[in-house]
Amino acid sequence: MRHVANPAANFYRRAIWMILLVIFIIILLQGIFNNLTKFFDFPVSSLVTLQYVDNVTFPAVTVCNYNQWRKSNLTEDQAAFLDLMYPTLNVPNESYAWEQFNYTGRNFTQDMLNAAHQKEDMIINCSWQMMEPCGPDNFTQVFTDFGVCYTFNNARLKEDALSVQQTGFDYGLYLRLNVEQYEYYNGFNTGAGIKIMVHDQNEFPFVKRLGFAVSPGSQSLVGLKLTKIINLPRPYQYRCQDTADPDIYTDHNYTVELCQARCEADFTAKMCGCKKFNSPGNAPICDPRIVEECVRDAEAAYKTGIVKCDCPIPCEKMVYQVRVSEVYWPANHVVAEIENQTHFSEAEIRSNLLEVILYFEELNFEEIAQVPGYDSSTLIGDVGGYMGLLVGASIMTVVEFIDFGIVTLSRWYTQRKKRKIAAASGKMEDFSEIKTAK
Repeated sequence: MRHVANPAANFYRRAIWMILLVIFIIILLQGIFNNLTKFFDFPVSSLVTLQYVDNVTFPAVTVCNYNQWRKSNLTEDQAAFLDLMYPTLNVPNESYAWEQFNYTGRNFTQDMLNAAHQKEDMIINCSWQMMEPCGPDNFTQVFTDFGVCYTFNNARLKEDALSVQQTGFDYGLYLRLNVEQYEYYNGFNTGAGIKIMVHDQNEFPFVKRLGFAVSPGSQSLVGLKLTKIINLPRPYQYRCQDTADPDIYTDHNYTVELCQARCEADFTAKMCGCKKFNSPGNAPICDPRIVEECVRDAEAAYKTGIVKCDCPIPCEKMVYQVRVSEVYWPANHVVAEIENQTHFSEAEIRSNLLEVILYFEELNFEEIAQVPGYDSSTLIGDVGGYMGLLVGASIMTVVEFIDFGIVTLSRWYTQRKKRKIAAASGKMEDFSEIKTAK
């Protein structure tokens, strides 16, 4: 700066320094602008850490039978209705017509609850950490996107949930289940087995979307790993949200799946005037004929992406990763013992029974936390680096320039005011002299 302002310096030298100064100032301003733009984009970075703990909260475990209608519980009218609603191998049953069924005052939700497989029949054996016996009383009936299901360890408060202090096969949940394939009838699925979802206690179980399946005639070992995900709220890039719509599920935390289910239910209600029995929202439940003639078309339209749902990610989410392996079960040398216990033949055992063991593989959890990718301290450091590199300045230099400008302007204003006063005084003296002369 002194080379530019020095009047005694060579003209060409002053011109070169002026050009360099202007170029560096332009680069500095461009750099500051880019840094400010980056800062106000609020980018994020992910910090991954492995947290070692003395105990881990065991997740809620929701189990669902692939079949939702017990044959022995169906009336002739209900069986005929299911033949029409869910024809075997998708071949329409022309023996029945929608007109012969009366839907007035029919509670289809209650029909499903009555016809579903009961936990007392499905759960043959249950034990916690291979020591404490458990049973149907330890399971809560829930309505999910897969129908009527049952949840173990469904504590409302985290401190009431079961936890484990060790890892491995012997420190988890053991289940022997009966799929009751002899009770199967036409319905949503054509397979036989159990669908399971492992989830946080405060998360609604979307078993159809996120669960895994186990089949009869097998022993399934399910190793669990916990990942805790923490996201940043507005104004950061992914604008997480923690508050669930109270009209959806007041007892569960907000999730993307919950939001998407509500969005789809709202679209279906707009198209058909009602919603499916297992959908969130306050719309009336559709009768089966409307499901067949309208709801399925609405679902197909929704899947094309015609509706754009605003479903931000949750600010905190517990994700349980599962690793499933299975073996042929039961082994030949224990078949006779199980036959005595269940009064089933070997063929019936292999068609209906299965075992599941769920346990943690490690006594730790992975935490993936979003952190600001470009915070104010980084911005100040980058701007200071630009200033020091390009113009040899610092924040103190900027303050000195501002102080210099204020002092200079103040002096200029004071001198200008004095000159005006002096000029006014000179005019008054001239006027007095003229007046005296007259």
